[in-house]
Amino acid sequence: MRKLFPAIPLMLTGVLAGGLGASASDERRNLTGEELRQLVSGHSVTGRHDNGMPYSEWHAPTGQVYGHNNREPNEHACWDIRDDAVCYYYAGGAARGTFCWTFRKVSETGYRLRSQENGILATGIWQAGNPHGFSDNGKPWSCEPLSSENKTPIPSNRLRQAAR
Repeated sequence: MRKLFPAIPLMLTGVLAGGLGASASDERRNLTGEELRQLVSGHSVTGRHDNGMPYSEWHAPTGQVYGHNNREPNEHACWDIRDDAVCYYYAGGAARGTFCWTFRKVSETGYRLRSQENGILATGIWQAGNPHGFSDNGKPWSCEPLSSENKTPIPSNRLRQAAR
């Protein structure tokens, strides 16, 4: 994973710069909940928060999130769509809690993200599938425990069965 990080600022600069001149007003709006579900389910978002913290996460259709935040592997992390934001639920690691982000498209694969909790900004690029091969590293988890703490809805049985 470390080999990816030096390239991220250059990739993001190119991706985002290409979108800054776009004049279409619909590209400058936040994505809707359904657009976000289509964007992230089964795909990856890689980028940096404006404070420099790197992240790269694959969003499994089952609701789990694999990858890392600030180079710390995700453990017991899940995602869901709440209204027009992607919400992440981290039950393990240093940054425990719920964090919801809106996405605004700025280029073909580039996005500007904003935290609903504190207004922190981030940049991200969308990537099809799981190009970095993120996994649970043999430590499987489920989103059900988070649901029992009222942090995230349980993914539907249909989604869990489709992912098998």
